[in-house]
This record gives sequence, structure tokens and C-alpha cells, in this order.
Amino acid sequence: NLGGNVTSESATLRVYVQIQATALDEEQIGVDGMPLNMTISIADRGNPMVEADNIIWTKVGDDSWTPDSSPERNLSADHLTVSIASIQQTDDGTYSARLENEFGPVLVNFTISHQEKPEIITLPQNANVNENGSVSFMCVARGDPKPTIEWLYMNKRLNESMFTTTTYTSSDITARQSLAASSTLTLVNVTFVADRGQYQCVASNVHKPDATASASLEIYVPPSQPTAPSNARESEGQSVTFICDTSGEPRPAITWYHNGTLLNNNSNGGRLMGYSNTQLTVQNLTFSDRGDYHCVGDNRNSDN
Repeated sequence: NLGGNVTSESATLRVYVQIQATALDEEQIGVDGMPLNMTISIADRGNPMVEADNIIWTKVGDDSWTPDSSPERNLSADHLTVSIASIQQTDDGTYSARLENEFGPVLVNFTISHQEKPEIITLPQNANVNENGSVSFMCVARGDPKPTIEWLYMNKRLNESMFTTTTYTSSDITARQSLAASSTLTLVNVTFVADRGQYQCVASNVHKPDATASASLEIYVPPSQPTAPSNARESEGQSVTFICDTSGEPRPAITWYHNGTLLNNNSNGGRLMGYSNTQLTVQNLTFSDRGDYHCVGDNRNSDN
């Protein structure tokens, strides 16, 4: 107006911008013993820009959890990443990162689903069995997802009809609960030629490597009936040889008897050769050497 103009005091306008943040990988499978990172991806730090001190991590349902409450965890300097060096079952769950500026808070959620590589917790045991007998090998494996079990003989896969598998929930001394599978391989009417050797249990799921354990099967073949030594007639001072032929597995040990008495290196005046072999020779025969000679083939499964 004609009187002049007056300027008011200045007013300040502040425009707050919301933080734009998401989880780099919202849902993760954490494999037991392996590392894992939870990382916040920021498209816009907002206005005012969010500072590291205003990024707070929590675990849903566990008020005692903090990103640095365990030596297995580490929080990056910018608070955008929590690194877990070795995943354990206790890490399973939902996590939340709260980022806040004057516009307001933004929540970024993460989910870790704990899983396990296969692990054999009951090993098959070496076994010994007589030929034509039966034997079973048992293998128990744990893992998540539940492992499948197969059996190999001398590195070749066996038909599934030869083994049975059951599943159940087991716990070890650390109270970890996980799915387990138990498999029993049964062999019947075993033979030395076809069944002796190494058997291997292989447990597998989606996580590598597979778990393996081996056991050996030793098959015993009792000694065959020894062939009877041939009758002999010799003069004093001469030598005579008797032959004993028997087979078995392990190879039978041969012993000789004279008139029912076990022979050794002192028998018959020390004039014996091969008293523990398939051939027995009596040297420098005397009248006292007359009589009956017989052999015995014996291995650990022989009743002789």
C-alpha cells in the first residue's frame, strides 16, 4: 500500500522421505554347519538418511537374541548384514531388521529354515557267517530333508528288494531333532564266491556330499571231509608219506594223529616231517611207528 511493505519471518519446510529397503534373500535354507548371510538391500536411504545406529536387528520370539551375542555371528559396520559362520538348528526362525528415520520405521523380515546334510549315526558292522547262512547289516542316517538309503556291494548298487527302510524322528546328545532313516540289508543263503566282500551304506538328500559307511562280510566254509590216507607197508629204516586233502575257508589247519595221539615235533623221536601240513612223512621207520594215522582239517567254524 502507500505505507510500504513488510516481509514476514521465514518458515522452514522439511520433507521426509521414507526408507526403501528389502531383504536381499528373504527366505533362506540354512544347511547345518554352513555359513549364511542376511543382507538388507536399500534402494533409498530416505531423508534424513538412515544411519547404522538406527538399524536394529531382532529375532522373533527370542528377546535375548542379538546379532553379536554369539561368536558365530557378526554384524557389519553399516548394520546391513548379519553373517552366521556356522548354521545350527537354533538359528531356525524369523528375523526382523527395523530401519527408522523421521518418516517412520520400515521392517525387513528374513526367514531361515534349518536343514542338515545326511549323516550316518549307526554304522554297519563287519560280520562273519558260515556259508549258506544269513546275515544282516543295519545303517541309520539322519538329515533334513529325510535321507534316502541305498546299499552297494563292491561298488555296485543292490536291488531294493534286498533291504528294508523305515523312518522315524531321532535325537542325539545335543537334543537336535531331525528326520532319520533306518535301513537293514539282509542276505540269505550266502556263498563264498558270490557274497564275500565289502558292503556300503549310502545316505543322500538334496545336500551334498552323501554320507557313506562300509562293512565287510567274511564267509566261512567249514572243512570238507579229509581224504583218508592210503594204507602203507614199509621196512624199518625206510620212510613213508601220508597225504591228507581237505578244503575250506579260511584254509583249514591240518593236524595228524598216530593211534589217537596228536603228533608234534617231538613225536616219533623227532623223525616227523609235515606233522602240520597236508603231507606227513615218518623217517627211519621203527617198529613203534606201526598203527593208525589220520588227519584233521580245522578252521574256526569246524567242529573237529
